[in-house]
Amino acid sequence: MVTPRDRLVSVSSFRRVAAAGLFALFVLPGAGHAAAPSCSPKATTASSAPADVAHYEMTKSAALASSVPAQVELANLYRRGHGVAPDLVQAYAWLNVAATRFSSAAEQRDAVAICLDSSERLKAQLLSVKLLTEVGTP
Repeated sequence: MVTPRDRLVSVSSFRRVAAAGLFALFVLPGAGHAAAPSCSPKATTASSAPADVAHYEMTKSAALASSVPAQVELANLYRRGHGVAPDLVQAYAWLNVAATRFSSAAEQRDAVAICLDSSERLKAQLLSVKLLTEVGTP
């Protein structure tokens, strides 16, 4: 027989699990899997809406402050062109920085790498080294 206390415990457990799922959904977008990037970012329409630009600026500040979820999100903003011009070299570089501490970022970085030629990959690698010196470690 299920008592009211048992029901309360199961509802409480459900809420904790649901909260963890929402955290992963909203704070770590794309962390669980790498969506195939558009290999022609110029073809996508960049969004320069004030809210998108503000989100980009806030995310970039957090990324520079060593937040791995922010680094992944910033890379996704560069991939989609939200608040900033689409730039797969920047996306690769930020995912490469995030990959030093978060293995799923490496999968996303590799998906972006497919879209880059060898000179763009070299440029992205050099940029990621520069970013790593700026970001440092927490």
